[in-house]
Amino acid sequence: MLDNIPRNLIRGIEEVSHLLSQRGWAEKNAGNLSIDVTEEIKGGGKGRHFVLKKRVQALGERYLLITPSGSRFRDIAKGITSLLLVRIDRDGRGYEVLNYKEGIRPTSEFASHILIHNVLREMNSEYRVVLHTHPTELITLSHIQSYHSDARLSRLLYSAHPEVYINLADRIGFVKYATTGTEILANATVRCIKRGKSVIIWERHGALSIERDVYSAFDHIDIANKAADISLRLFMIGKKPIPLKDPQIEELKRIVIKSI
Repeated sequence: MLDNIPRNLIRGIEEVSHLLSQRGWAEKNAGNLSIDVTEEIKGGGKGRHFVLKKRVQALGERYLLITPSGSRFRDIAKGITSLLLVRIDRDGRGYEVLNYKEGIRPTSEFASHILIHNVLREMNSEYRVVLHTHPTELITLSHIQSYHSDARLSRLLYSAHPEVYINLADRIGFVKYATTGTEILANATVRCIKRGKSVIIWERHGALSIERDVYSAFDHIDIANKAADISLRLFMIGKKPIPLKDPQIEELKRIVIKSI
């Protein structure tokens, strides 16, 4: 069933899975990934059917590649573990796992992935990749209440490394703690996306990135985590990042506009 998926897409998934493991952001079975592959899939087939708790009408008859529950990115990197291919029902009330094996279900964060893909379709977004991982420095930073807002967290990261602004201007969001795998976390993340955010920090949990391709999804978490690392190193010697002044932000805005 995965034979229809282009080899370069599979290679990208494996390479990013390796990078996540190499960074130490994917301990045991931490993290998950899903990709809308509707454009790549030709034909259908039958699989094991499941009912969704919440309707995702905008995803009707679309196909998602998604990591299985309990899977390890280090195994995906080696091609040992395959992603699941899911087809959403026409009415958005259920889904089929087309390459189902007994006892294997989509990631425990399936609620977040499915609702995020649904809102991306509602927004007619070009983003089709949802990546969640556990970047150490961003998680550490999320313990500091002073940065528990989109604006305060973003300003810190921009100041620590101004190129974060060039890559992620007004696109960093923050979600307060919610239990992993719950609709509460999924709904809070969807609200963040509706505010225009594409790299979202889950308090004391991890980071989530939405993008057009798997490499960019990884890159943007990597960029934000570098700035978090710089910030924490400064905190350890009793310092803070030098704040960016408004004229400096305006200069960076001009660079962003030119790059569009």
